[in-house]
Amino acid sequence: MAEGAADCECRLTLSPIIVPDLHGEYELLQQVLARFPERDYVFLGDLVDRGPDSPSTVQRVLDLVLDKRAILVLGNHEDMWIRGAKYQHMDYFRCWLQNGGEATLKQYEPLGRTLPDHIELIEHHAYQWYTVQTPHGPVLCVHGSRPHPSVYGWADDPQHCKHLSRHADAHLWQGNGVSAHPLPEGCAYSVHGHLPQRQARWRDDPSGKYLLLDTGPVKSGLLSVLDTHDLNIHTFSRND
Repeated sequence: MAEGAADCECRLTLSPIIVPDLHGEYELLQQVLARFPERDYVFLGDLVDRGPDSPSTVQRVLDLVLDKRAILVLGNHEDMWIRGAKYQHMDYFRCWLQNGGEATLKQYEPLGRTLPDHIELIEHHAYQWYTVQTPHGPVLCVHGSRPHPSVYGWADDPQHCKHLSRHADAHLWQGNGVSAHPLPEGCAYSVHGHLPQRQARWRDDPSGKYLLLDTGPVKSGLLSVLDTHDLNIHTFSRND
């Protein structure tokens, strides 16, 4: 079951690998892909900014998306990218520059039209959130907090990136209180990025179990991913 109505057709095999915020850490991404070469993926957004190679990171993820081997969930950094750089909302553009966007622009400068092309592809293919099937039941994959129940109807809106309202995008921007809203009906648990942790770990909550997966790879040098087949967390190091 997809949510957020990205305009693409993708049928993931059962139990993909879930990858949180990469922030331009291309070498860590390559380690994950080398470890799980035959698996499908869900990326939880924030592919760009802060790290050493945002263009290569975005291109590799988009290659997987276009090959129908991956789902991309929108992060708040892509949200700033789209609203600021494409639609010229200056508040978002300035916020993006102040949060790693300036370095990302410099990385894209030698690449010509690659930046606007990547923005177009992300807007076209990214989901607001996504629910995948696993042996343990359906799993909600979202960048920030669980979506407010009132926005689940956006799955019918193919222009989701353009029509988000600031009061209803906690699933992109809110880190604390990720479990403030209930799981969608039928979901077994939820997996989140956005809020860096010293160690990825499961948490129990009356509203349902959830996993905070982001380990802040730019500062920590560590990237943790979830294998939804067996619920094991695998951690990769920049020093490996």
